[in-house]
Amino acid sequence: MTFTTNSNRRLPAVFGTLIMVLAVSAIYCTPALAAKQKHAALVMDANTGRILYNSAGDQLRHPASLTKMMTIYMAFDLIKSGRMNYNTLITISPTAAAQPPSKLGLKPGSKIKLIHAIKALVTKSANDIAVAMAEHIGGTERNFARMMTRKARSLGMKRTVFKNASGLPNDNQVTTARDMLILALSLQDEFPRHYKLFKTRHFSYRGKTYKNHNTLLGRVSGVDGIKTGYIRASGFNLVTSMRQNRKHLVAAVFGGKTARKRNSRMRALLKRYIRRASTKRTRPRRTRNRPLLMAAPLRAKPPVRKPAYAGSSSTQHNTARLVARAKPKTSAPAQRTSRRTYQEPKIKLAKVRLVNVTSPAQARPGQSPSATQPVLKPTFPQTAPYPEAQDTPALRRPPSLYHADGTPRGRPPSTFNDQIANLINANQTQPNQRMAVGANRFDFISSQQNDRTDHFKSAAPEQARTNSRSPYQIQVGAYKTPAEAQRHLATVERKTAGLLKAYHPLTQPVEVGQRTLYRARFSGFQAADSAKRACSELRKLAIDCMVTR
Repeated sequence: MTFTTNSNRRLPAVFGTLIMVLAVSAIYCTPALAAKQKHAALVMDANTGRILYNSAGDQLRHPASLTKMMTIYMAFDLIKSGRMNYNTLITISPTAAAQPPSKLGLKPGSKIKLIHAIKALVTKSANDIAVAMAEHIGGTERNFARMMTRKARSLGMKRTVFKNASGLPNDNQVTTARDMLILALSLQDEFPRHYKLFKTRHFSYRGKTYKNHNTLLGRVSGVDGIKTGYIRASGFNLVTSMRQNRKHLVAAVFGGKTARKRNSRMRALLKRYIRRASTKRTRPRRTRNRPLLMAAPLRAKPPVRKPAYAGSSSTQHNTARLVARAKPKTSAPAQRTSRRTYQEPKIKLAKVRLVNVTSPAQARPGQSPSATQPVLKPTFPQTAPYPEAQDTPALRRPPSLYHADGTPRGRPPSTFNDQIANLINANQTQPNQRMAVGANRFDFISSQQNDRTDHFKSAAPEQARTNSRSPYQIQVGAYKTPAEAQRHLATVERKTAGLLKAYHPLTQPVEVGQRTLYRARFSGFQAADSAKRACSELRKLAIDCMVTR
């Protein structure tokens, strides 16, 4: 039958073309349809990075429990950064306890050490433990899955999308054999000490012993891990690492009909291609990937040699900052030499300013008016010029600062914090206020003030004045009103669990066109590296940030 319009134009060709376009777009736009096929295999020479065998290795597949490789990677990453350790306790939530098998079957509210949790993932492939770890690290499994996907992108896993921490069925959770090998190499290169846990063949916990599902361990010479997986949509999957005679292979097999057929396929690939592998390592070792900042990276300052007389940490910091700012003036570019010459730092003298350290007293009868004037005393830096002169006889001590017996002249120098506290308490007008002196910030806190939002409002003016000297800040957002910015700052501090406790939350207005926005920032960072590290930790918690100066 032929369909025609009033103008007698034929439509079968148009309908046919439209149907083909819709079919192709559905295949490429829907991960579930693209991952409908199960089989895939890839073998890589880990010494050189060369692909020795590829069968659909770049096609989308469902990872199943191979997902737990990334869950373990996230835990290793936090252990390396010092935020977790093997003794960290993981709490089993009701959601985690309700996961389907395979699982350990722990009750809600029970706790398990991180080392035991990792072994449970490696051997038993426990889904309840995977969800508990995800909730411990990311707050929720959904947020943790987003963190896993971002980490996968930073490692070079371009086509992988994670939707949960266990690998349980989800149509949109996809990967490729190549991406899984990239993850396996990242685990080996970045965490060589922790990677040895993938060799675990038996795991005993609370009187029960669990065998590793990867039965190639101990049966195929040179195999040192790493993970198996199975769901109905993926078939039987396996990622394996093998080392023999200085040769190193990593391989992935997806879509086995049974575990035995999958293992047989893996044995055949390893046996065949180990002969073609190289014994020389030419592939560069993967290093730890840090999340990228939203702002352009700041240039690191060259290292500064510390003077021999530098004592306390604050003196070293102030001296290093002055030396870093000093720029030597040269008329012509210096020639390259094999050794760099050290230039004496340009030390700037601190300016002495007279401040009122005592409140004026009432004139007593018979006392002259000049006696009631405030006593003015000069303020000096926090540390003495030679704080370790008595303990270091090799240093030459200025005779003007010490007595003949070596004891220092005058009273001991007061600290900067003590001076500020004396000034403010002497001029205090409200009796219900107290001065909270910290190592890095000064906040006026009312004794009746418990609301976190009020704390930001009362501390903002003092913080803006005190923090103007800090060269680096971290911005976590820009909002239409100051209240929104303050609420977001409070939320960030609560989520970071004390990570930003030593720094100053503040809001800054900025004109954008004909409207005003309010930036939410944390200030008090004296070095670019410390600001970058803090921003990196925030991004691991799914908090966007940028470093500004």
